[in-house]
Amino acid sequence: MGVEEYICGIVSGGDKAPLDGIEECGLIIACDRGYTHLTEEGIEADLFVGDFDSCDEGTLDNIPRLELEKEKDDTDTLAAIRFAIDQGITQLRMYCCFGGRMDHFLGNIQAASFAASKGVKVSMCDENTEMYFLNSGSITVEKREGYSLSLLSVSDSASGVWIEGAKYPLSDKTISNVFPIGISNEWIDDVTITVKSGVIVVMCCRLQPTS
Repeated sequence: MGVEEYICGIVSGGDKAPLDGIEECGLIIACDRGYTHLTEEGIEADLFVGDFDSCDEGTLDNIPRLELEKEKDDTDTLAAIRFAIDQGITQLRMYCCFGGRMDHFLGNIQAASFAASKGVKVSMCDENTEMYFLNSGSITVEKREGYSLSLLSVSDSASGVWIEGAKYPLSDKTISNVFPIGISNEWIDDVTITVKSGVIVVMCCRLQPTS
């Protein structure tokens, strides 16, 4: 697999979610309880990252480990992201990052933003939500019935923001992370979103979530 298509899948310890597309990942990392999510689906991890606070070390198969101290600055997920970036990944798919503790979820948002700030294309999805993190580039999101479309800055500010194909367009605007102006837009057609600088997150949220 060439560097230009080097995709990493990181499975965290949040609520279990579908692992769609993980078979396309050249590197699969399990973060603590994420190892259980993988093994339940019969998927082998290439690396385990964690401090064993939510995974019994005795359940691990013979896979490489990056064991972390319990008292540390990085979360397990951020440590996994740093490792993946060092391996030269260009795309990151984050799984099982929703649900559970809100502080962990917000930490996963910041970890995804860190990866995006390094030029990595990042997605984070479950049954009801798809999130795409973007830094200095464009993304086109197909029109989807039954979903809202939202855009937020996750850096202090994001400039050169364009929204085309939506009910509420933007043209070369600057948005900040203290004003949620981009919530609940609507599709007219496929929507193209561009940002010149700064990190944004594009969200497609099911309007009637599945249980």
